[in-house]
Amino acid sequence: MGAFRDLCQSTPRMGCRTLDILHVACALQLKPTEFLTFDHRQRKLAAHAGLKVAALAG
Repeated sequence: MGAFRDLCQSTPRMGCRTLDILHVACALQLKPTEFLTFDHRQRKLAAHAGLKVAALAG
């Protein structure tokens, strides 16, 4: 999974955990129209990876 490896190299300074990276890498492979998460690290990583992050209400 190249996306996982690429994200691992560019994210240490973002404070992302392994499961955050795996979640975003899987989303990159599935090509969703929007990425939804309540985890601030995943939101930041998903945006960094070029995914459209869904806006959360409230």
